[in-house]
Amino acid sequence: LRIQFSYQIYKPFIIRDSFKLKKFINAGNYDYILLNSLVLFPLINKKNKYIVYIREMCVADKGLKKKLVHKLNLANRLIYIDPALKNPLHEVTTKYAVINNPFDMRGLSEISPQEIESRFPGIDMNKIIVSIIGVLDAMKGIDFVIDVFKKVNREDILLLIVGEGNNADYIAECKKSAVNCKNIIFLGE
Repeated sequence: LRIQFSYQIYKPFIIRDSFKLKKFINAGNYDYILLNSLVLFPLINKKNKYIVYIREMCVADKGLKKKLVHKLNLANRLIYIDPALKNPLHEVTTKYAVINNPFDMRGLSEISPQEIESRFPGIDMNKIIVSIIGVLDAMKGIDFVIDVFKKVNREDILLLIVGEGNNADYIAECKKSAVNCKNIIFLGE
């Protein structure tokens, strides 16, 4: 997921809820606050200690990247899921660790659009494709992502949800919520 795109989608929600989030963060006496996405970088401040879990490739315009680098330099630690994610953020001087994702991300660049089209007929490869891949459960907030996609309502974006889960009711709720949105596709496992 590209930070530029993610930030554009989630920015209205971050701005809308930032007062509540900041109030919640400042009310607690936390040793550390874990942010599990680069999209949450606007929350980072000097007052609290932050650990940022980086699982997105940073592709951002100069203005957004400058803000991102500044905020990440305020964090206490960074965790990258793959060494390749550090390269676009080489200006960040915060101490970091790489805890490799068990999924080999290098192979992603080798999948051609033609291969995707042949394996999943009907997917429009001219759209921006965002995917959720893995076990589908409420803790991952799939219902939240579906709600965001429905509110954003952009014809040029496609959400692919790939995987299964143990909570059939939750998955059925998610599918029901997305039933009238042609840009959300559940592919199963």
